[in-house]
Amino acid sequence: MEQNARPLGLDTSEYENLDSEDQTDVASSVFNNRPDEGYNDTSAVQTAFNDAVQAEQEENTAEAVQAVNDANNIDQTQTALESNSEELGLDMTEYNNLTDEEKTYVANDVLNAKGDGYSSASAIETEFNDGVDEAPVDNAQELNDALSLAESGDTITLAGNIDDLGNSLNISQEGITLDAQGYSLNEEISVLASNVTINNITMKASTAYDPNAENTGNHDWAIDVSGSASGFELTASNIEDYYGGVYLNTVGSVSNTTITNSAAGMGIETDVDLADLVGKVSGNTFDTYEVQGIGSMDQGNSEAASSLEDDNTFINGAEGSVKVGVPANN
Repeated sequence: MEQNARPLGLDTSEYENLDSEDQTDVASSVFNNRPDEGYNDTSAVQTAFNDAVQAEQEENTAEAVQAVNDANNIDQTQTALESNSEELGLDMTEYNNLTDEEKTYVANDVLNAKGDGYSSASAIETEFNDGVDEAPVDNAQELNDALSLAESGDTITLAGNIDDLGNSLNISQEGITLDAQGYSLNEEISVLASNVTINNITMKASTAYDPNAENTGNHDWAIDVSGSASGFELTASNIEDYYGGVYLNTVGSVSNTTITNSAAGMGIETDVDLADLVGKVSGNTFDTYEVQGIGSMDQGNSEAASSLEDDNTFINGAEGSVKVGVPANN
């Protein structure tokens, strides 16, 4: 049949992607399904040929899906994905550039999402792509690359401390999550886009803030949220030795975070109504601050200030815990 493919006008592009055993099965199918009187024309041969190729492809895909479903651990899942990538329709371009640890993360992601089993190759492909997009990063280049490629809804996960940034980290993609898993950054963060979430990050200034020293270090905020960046969330994090912990130029959420040794734990921009932060800024500990735990220019909202005092813990503050009518000093 292969010798007569051109005279018959057969499109063999898909057939040529099959292995030799599958190609033999295709030929057998075309022969075995031949009508008693033979095929009427080349179009009938092409149809029978295409049906046989498609049947082999579907069988191979089903076997590939089953291989992933049968995998019981990360190593088996990784092997199933890599050895059946073509049958599953996986684009391996970005995956092949990942480190071994990151490939393990992708396999683990696919394994954990399996549940009672994947029903199709497309379901595996979706989970695989999500794993590749969210593979952990452990250096500045990978982090910046991940940020530049991120789309709304993506999560960037750290797999180690990032101590080679060199400059502040700018987050300008809306709707992303930075899940630090307790790892640290060695530079400040500027949040320039809306609906950004930072979870479980550790930040410690390279030069500790010291109000009694001639050189008190820089006057930067560990996290500075732009006025156009609404919907910011910071959770379960630790910030230490910065002049200021978090500066909100717009309404945002800061919860279950510890800010230690600062001039001010949080600064709130004039246009932000303190009442809008009640319930959003809660469960935090402000420990050893020189000026205030939370400072705001919202002069007329002592009731909201009182609620913020009740919702957070203030330790070793030289002055007031929540101060209104004071410059936020951004």
